[in-house]
Amino acid sequence: MTKSFVFDSSFGANALFWLCGLAEDERGPTRRMVEDLQGHDRLPIPVRQINLHSPDEMILALQDLRNMAAYNGGVRPIVHLDMHGSPSEGIKVGTGFLDWETLGNALRDLNIATGNKLLVVGGVCHSLSTIRSLDLHSASPFYALIALEGEVLTGMLEDRVVPFYDTLFKTASLDQAVAQLGELFRYVHCEKVLFTVLARYIKKGLKGRTLEERRERLLTEVFLGHRNEMPDALKLARAKIKSGLKPSQDLVDRYAGSFLCNRPCSFSIEDLLNMVS
Repeated sequence: MTKSFVFDSSFGANALFWLCGLAEDERGPTRRMVEDLQGHDRLPIPVRQINLHSPDEMILALQDLRNMAAYNGGVRPIVHLDMHGSPSEGIKVGTGFLDWETLGNALRDLNIATGNKLLVVGGVCHSLSTIRSLDLHSASPFYALIALEGEVLTGMLEDRVVPFYDTLFKTASLDQAVAQLGELFRYVHCEKVLFTVLARYIKKGLKGRTLEERRERLLTEVFLGHRNEMPDALKLARAKIKSGLKPSQDLVDRYAGSFLCNRPCSFSIEDLLNMVS
């Protein structure tokens, strides 16, 4: 697909929660970054560091944020993850690991409570693995995820994370802020995920030869059930099958409602069809 669709990269957040699962003797860079962000009203929102010592504490912290989002004045948090990560075991909080799926489920509950406004910044090696919890049949675990695909040196994070937040709040644009982080970080936007999956589904399953094969297979089944009826019945069945297999706005609405937590979807079936045409 060579065409492109411009997604809204604006966001709304009223608090930054820096969740740190590092050992005490590893928190020097963390303290410096958090102090920079807290100092002299640098950001227009409060910045709070929460030190965690176990996976259970991590889950409880995310549950507390979920309750604050749902019941305590509508907190819309940025969650910054600051800990070690393993592609196979998950994030290391204290001396234990929290697997990526469990993390994703906890973030999903929080994102639902925010109405799909949760921004997750993964300053964690391999934090892109959080996308393993993505499922179009369930709510997205985040509005946007900014994460590392591989490993990174702490010094690089110190150099880039504070400028990232500076740009984010000066421009209110995730696209511009992510440019401050460099190529090691990946930016995953929930609407872009949905758009890409549906576009590929249409291109591979509802267009061209594949579509014709599906129609003929269904028509064969219909014919076997109507062989003793008038030919008009088969013509009517053919028309219904053709209409039913044509991509429609229902396809977008079916997935957007749950995956985007009922947040309005910025693209339509026409945008998808333009992409794959």
